[in-house]
Amino acid sequence: MRFLDPIVAGLILVLRLVRIPLREAPGDWIVVLALFWIAQSFLPPTSKARAVPLMVAGLWLTAIYAVHQAPFTWTLIASR
Repeated sequence: MRFLDPIVAGLILVLRLVRIPLREAPGDWIVVLALFWIAQSFLPPTSKARAVPLMVAGLWLTAIYAVHQAPFTWTLIASR
């Protein structure tokens, strides 16, 4: 069953990439989570390297959030 995970994540990734333009893929959180899922499924469960994809995905999702939400946050703060 362990090898089923990357297949499912790959299917999600392909279906998402079909739906959005390729230039928007780095800013799409579903693509990031699918890539994280694929990376996690190929690493051994007891490996210390499992933290690296989690860290990268977390930073990537934080950057996506900052890019999309920062203008609204600063407008809200400025309006107070």
